[in-house]
Amino acid sequence: MINKVKLFDNITEQEKEQILSHLKTRHYKKNHILVFEDSPLDYIYIVKKGFLKIYRSYEGKELILGFASDDDILGEMELFSDNQAISSIEMLENSELYVVSKKEFENIVFENKTLLKTLLNIHNERVKQLNKRIRTLSFYSVNARLCHVLIHLIEDLDSPPYVIKKLNQSIFADIIGASRESVSKAFSELQKDHIVEYDTKKITILDLEKLRKYSDNII
Repeated sequence: MINKVKLFDNITEQEKEQILSHLKTRHYKKNHILVFEDSPLDYIYIVKKGFLKIYRSYEGKELILGFASDDDILGEMELFSDNQAISSIEMLENSELYVVSKKEFENIVFENKTLLKTLLNIHNERVKQLNKRIRTLSFYSVNARLCHVLIHLIEDLDSPPYVIKKLNQSIFADIIGASRESVSKAFSELQKDHIVEYDTKKITILDLEKLRKYSDNII
């Protein structure tokens, strides 16, 4: 269902049912690239179940912009631009997505003032997050940048335990613009201070308050 999709928070159940009637379900394998940056984007996606990486390529390297998981919507920001994808999207695990054509989605959104207002609010929030990310990459230490990412990954969790799906350290290195060795050292320090627990399957935040304090460590 789509009840937890933020974009649809303020619409009626009848309107949600109408949207569902336009959605088709698709399954994708791990490592499948759903969208390539700057390529035509003809569909909007809602993650029913899965975990995806959102990134751009810069000077031969990946710049990871974020992740998407259950109930996240993808591609809706391109409604305000041309038909080119802003970023690439890759499956980090086998995933199941709802798919709707961009044209159908445009008709749904622009005929519903509540949906359009919510979409604009989401767009503004993402711009704020991007500006915050640029500031973090520019002025904060590697440890603080890593803490910012960990906090971002658990921001939708209301209460403990704060558990993050295991991501390899090279992905964290791409996110925060640091070497894998620096990320490994940062994780070791966070574990030593009993702030996180990092094992083969997951990352658990043990002390969120302390993690927030570490995230304020400017260079």
